[in-house]
Amino acid sequence: MNDGIIMKGNSKIQAGQIVVGQNAKAFLKGEMNISEDGSEIDEQLNEISSLLLEHKKCLDNSTELLEIVSSIRDELKKTNPDKKTLGDKLNNLISSVSSVTSLITATNALKLALFAIM
Repeated sequence: MNDGIIMKGNSKIQAGQIVVGQNAKAFLKGEMNISEDGSEIDEQLNEISSLLLEHKKCLDNSTELLEIVSSIRDELKKTNPDKKTLGDKLNNLISSVSSVTSLITATNALKLALFAIM
């Protein structure tokens, strides 16, 4: 079974993102409307946590990354979340998941969601 993309000749693919394989998921969110309770951000954090667990064999530091997700969630619960702290944690998370496409997509969606509320 081939879970890849085979292209021949002068073929081209133009897309914002492509995912391939069993259980592949893509989340393309360019603009987000965030509800007052922030449930979309919580859902995105849950999705990232699930993906980190699913792909822990591909990541050397999955436990540390789960802790970052938890600390982002904790920071967001504060009355006045610190934008710099959130940005630093988010950038650390994004740079650490560059080997897993679904995590790149999910962390970028989280970034868009956070920008929408800050």
